[in-house]
Amino acid sequence: MPRKPKHPTDLPAIIREISGFVYQDAPDVVIEVMATQLQNLRRARQILDVEGLTLIDDRGRQVEHPCVAIELAAIKQISELSRIWAVQDVGAT
Repeated sequence: MPRKPKHPTDLPAIIREISGFVYQDAPDVVIEVMATQLQNLRRARQILDVEGLTLIDDRGRQVEHPCVAIELAAIKQISELSRIWAVQDVGAT
């Protein structure tokens, strides 16, 4: 049975969460992008926790789960935006 996430995965709750970590003059689009990427990261992590880091492809080969790339891309974008707009690193929450 999948474990219950300890952080919210719904976008409005994530936006509220992120709003406390960014500078007041951060554009709304920055907050929305950060929230969407954090949502992607959390959902990918939930899937990876259940399905694992690898899958077996159609040819029987073990391959990296697609959610690994989603998670890494989200981390990268959150980190880049956090360096500019966050009072503290959003990923540290």
